[in-house]
Amino acid sequence: MSEMLAYRAYFLTVSDHIRHVIGFKSADDASAREEAERMLEQSEYAAIEIYEGWRLVFRKERLQIAA
Repeated sequence: MSEMLAYRAYFLTVSDHIRHVIGFKSADDASAREEAERMLEQSEYAAIEIYEGWRLVFRKERLQIAA
């Protein structure tokens, strides 16, 4: 059985200020990216960045639709 990796999710404002951080474990980068997409979808934040240690694994910005 493989060991789970420790990741951190940084939730960002539109101006890239960190507003919330969550630590979580995942089997690999692909699973961490999927989890990040779900977390961003369920949040009110503008973007999310996922790190494993000092390594940036994933960044996604919420699609902004102009009114």
